[in-house]
Amino acid sequence: MKELDMKRLFLCISLLLLVGMTSNSRLYAQEPTLEESLNYISFSEMSYRNRFFPGGQKSMASTDFDSRLPAKMYDDLTCKMHGWATESKDLMPSVYLKIALPDKSILGALTFGGATAYRTDLLFIRDRKGVIHSSLECCVMFLGFAIKQYELREMEELVVYQMIFEPDKVMPYEDYCVEPVPVTGHIHKTTYFIAPTKQFVKMKEEDTDTKSFSSFLLQEHDLWDEKAFGMTYKK
Repeated sequence: MKELDMKRLFLCISLLLLVGMTSNSRLYAQEPTLEESLNYISFSEMSYRNRFFPGGQKSMASTDFDSRLPAKMYDDLTCKMHGWATESKDLMPSVYLKIALPDKSILGALTFGGATAYRTDLLFIRDRKGVIHSSLECCVMFLGFAIKQYELREMEELVVYQMIFEPDKVMPYEDYCVEPVPVTGHIHKTTYFIAPTKQFVKMKEEDTDTKSFSSFLLQEHDLWDEKAFGMTYKK
């Protein structure tokens, strides 16, 4: 009798585990693909420059990881230490920008990091058949500290700004983002053209002069505002 009860108990546990695994599989399978998520958000205009998502969570659509769009998640200001977003479901991406290009291709933007302190954004160009032709890392932040930011301008122009620190060494976030610490660096500005070939074509690079400033300015100001850091672009 005891043996029969044990068999029944084992069977019940096995069934519960099977149901749980099936439910989890269904839940994971229901995570929308990039194509599905793109259909959830509205088209935007080409001009874009925002530190945060202008429409909040309502303007975003979560999506599954896509092997065509891998994202690095950084652990330091100089972007030397990193892992990959795919290492944790907490870092799963959301699509928040969809712009129609002249040839009907789509310029889209993905943000990785979810509700964590980490953020990495990728821009990508997708044709009408769903093929991803190119992608570009365009934003890196931690707790609102801006390391890399971007803006989109008319005439298919993209500008990426990145703070370059000196000396060129590993600068862990915890050493600079808890209390204000003096840092030295300059802003590197790269301008791209979104070409008809569906590629991000680098047009020019510019640098400001090098200045020392409080690390907390990275949380208070945007990198396109070089004057906030006491910097000017070299001629």
